Amino acid sequence: VFYFPKGVFLRNRLIELSRKEHLSRGYVEISSPHIMKSSLWHISGHYQNYRENMFVGKTEDYEFVVKPMNCPAHILFYKKERRSYRELPLKILEFGT
Repeated sequence: VFYFPKGVFLRNRLIELSRKEHLSRGYVEISSPHIMKSSLWHISGHYQNYRENMFVGKTEDYEFVVKPMNCPAHILFYKKERRSYRELPLKILEFGT
């Protein structure tokens, strides 16, 4: 999608409204990279199950995947700290592009 000035204005207003509502309900906002090493997608099982629909790029040393979904990155966010069941449900917000 290409957004022209009025479309950008409308999109930004909708994001502001959504952010305000989500934050008031206990969500935390994060942002994850659009391109990540394929090893993350192997761990999550997405690579084996969705490889034919993923955009994959290679360098001499690594294989990278354009992020088709947020869940593996959100799992990394969750696992970053030791957590208690009292924190659940953990509500994570990320605006995709």
